Amino acid sequence: MDGDYKRSMKKILFIAITFFMFLSLYSQQSFYDIENMKKLSTNSNKIYGVTVMNAKIRPAPTPAEEPIEYLDLLDTVQLIDFYEGYWAVKFNDTYGYLSELFLEHTPKIEKLRDSLMVEKQFEKAVELEIKQLNDKAKVLADWYNDSLERIEEEKRVVADKIFYRKLDNLLKLSLENQWELLTNIEGFVGYIEDESKKGKHEEHIMCSCGDRKGIFIENKYWQKFFTQPKPLIVPFLIDKMNDTTQTNLYKHIILHGGELAVYGLEFIYKKPWFNLSKDYKKKLNNYCCFYEDSYLGLVLSNKDELVKLQNHWKALYKKKPK
Repeated sequence: MDGDYKRSMKKILFIAITFFMFLSLYSQQSFYDIENMKKLSTNSNKIYGVTVMNAKIRPAPTPAEEPIEYLDLLDTVQLIDFYEGYWAVKFNDTYGYLSELFLEHTPKIEKLRDSLMVEKQFEKAVELEIKQLNDKAKVLADWYNDSLERIEEEKRVVADKIFYRKLDNLLKLSLENQWELLTNIEGFVGYIEDESKKGKHEEHIMCSCGDRKGIFIENKYWQKFFTQPKPLIVPFLIDKMNDTTQTNLYKHIILHGGELAVYGLEFIYKKPWFNLSKDYKKKLNNYCCFYEDSYLGLVLSNKDELVKLQNHWKALYKKKPK
């Protein structure tokens, strides 16, 4: 049913576009176009007219235009087309417009004029009909586009409902499916120094950044994830450190799955990754606090360094499994 609807809409849109193109091509034909006059002048049935007084050929059918050629009494011109009291004519190599008042009125010329006037009336009627059909086609095209937008919006609403229905049943899913859903939630992963009860500062506890809380704290679905036993989620996060998939979360830039897994481990153990080894601390001592994020990306992108960092977390997990 949905496929039939889309096919019908495509046919309507095709008809609308066809009318647009036809009207565009039709509108390009102009009585002022010299090149068009040259083509018409090559017709086999050529008819000529004779001037009854001195006259002027102009580049357009209006006395406001400056003359481009001067005619004497009894000059002969080829009659090409007729437009609102003016003949489109050819005189020697000059193409332009000449008022019918300056030409001899013969039955042959009047017959040509009348037939051309009927043709012009028909063309105007066709042009008006095309415009009306074009307006209808535009209405249909707008309706079609609006319908598509509504359908897409409804699909987004349904997709969101499905997404959050799954999140509401998060813990019934496998860890892999949980991770796939959670990494599609948009949110900020932030740190600040958090003062402990002893008056000392415990560095970089995942909690908030300025006025914004980190997503691990504020999002109820991430909260559910971290309620699961460490023996279940810690090994999973350690394995996920090699995940290069881009997530919808960000810190200073968009995070990949491996970086997010490290931040999850930091959140669980309240320990920044660079405190796992003196080597990491030495390399960071001379850099600002944000350098650790760039350095983490380098570590995770190097296979040997990645394994070393995973081993550090595994060692910590063996010491504090629960």
